Amino acid sequence: MRAKIRHRANGQWYLSTVSDDGIEDAHGGFKTQRDAKARAAELISDAARGRYVTPGKLTVAEYLLGEWLEARAPADISPGTLDVERTTVEAWIVPHVGDIGLQKLTARDLDRLYRILRERGGRGGTPLRGKSVRNCHALLSKALGDAVRRGHIVANPVSAVDPPRKDDSIERVAWTRDEVRTFLEVASGDRLGAICRLTLGSGLRRGELLGLTWDDIDAGSVTVARQVLVRPRSVGASRRVYLRNTTKGHRARRVRIDPETEAALRRWKAAQAEERLAFGPAYKADGGLGVEAAWIVTEPDGSVIHPDTLLRRWQAIVKQAGVTPITLHGARHSYAELALGAGVRLDVVSRQLGHASISTTANIYTHDNNEAAAEAARKIADVLSGEGGR
Repeated sequence: MRAKIRHRANGQWYLSTVSDDGIEDAHGGFKTQRDAKARAAELISDAARGRYVTPGKLTVAEYLLGEWLEARAPADISPGTLDVERTTVEAWIVPHVGDIGLQKLTARDLDRLYRILRERGGRGGTPLRGKSVRNCHALLSKALGDAVRRGHIVANPVSAVDPPRKDDSIERVAWTRDEVRTFLEVASGDRLGAICRLTLGSGLRRGELLGLTWDDIDAGSVTVARQVLVRPRSVGASRRVYLRNTTKGHRARRVRIDPETEAALRRWKAAQAEERLAFGPAYKADGGLGVEAAWIVTEPDGSVIHPDTLLRRWQAIVKQAGVTPITLHGARHSYAELALGAGVRLDVVSRQLGHASISTTANIYTHDNNEAAAEAARKIADVLSGEGGR
């Protein structure tokens, strides 16, 4: 390979390379002859090492949406993972760096992308959690690594970027036993009282609650096999609220519930049947999700309650009960704290929560707990005074 450098009337120095086969590629303009010569030396060196890449106009968006995601579809990857990857690309990456040429994407562009996501990348312009930005970083690392192997680019710009911090140091607020009882007493008078009890009695995620059907309830247990989720923003023709037929751990799990919660659900099922009868033919048997099923967490018209609506209704009951404000995810933490405080084995709690490993549960729930610490102190006092173990 050889290089040709020309100086034009506009003051720019233009570089092109000519292969041994006589194929000429243009490589743009440079402010100085020195810059053009330096770039020419790099290109000739790349060609000698078999790393030369023909200049292309493919953008980041065109590569990710038109090539990379399409190539992922036939791979041995779960539909849920593919859906998450497409949402990440369409909601977080393409809006900010999609128009940049793939070969021109730099570490500085990625730094700017991560900064934007951390500041306002979440729903409604809220900050995006560090864990989500790190997931975005991991996806780009894979996608751009594939671009290197496919011959689109010489090097992966992600390798020059430090991964975003994963831990946002979120304080996990959980209720005490008394707060749980107070809340449930108030919630029992609400239309969704049984759902509130199920939330605290099972540790299910919000999306898992909304994805339940009556076929999932059987003899004191709940089968968790799907989630109803909300995309960060509208992406293409995809539904903003959608059903994912696999859970976070990519497999269904069975969660045990107590007899009182099961009885509350039976009462709710009877009340829901009356609502369906009263609503008549317009009742949405598909839950508004396009999938006909006996959905559990519904509006009076049969549509599955929007995740944000469920959160607002939960918060209203919390305020009415006068207990410590927590989100629905806080109810999940409350379940875990109360179960562990009651002596339930860590591995059992881990399976109930659907964690990938028991170490995940241990890392989250081995922080200080005032009630548990006080109980431990009382037990030690009994041993020291000679009263324990009798």
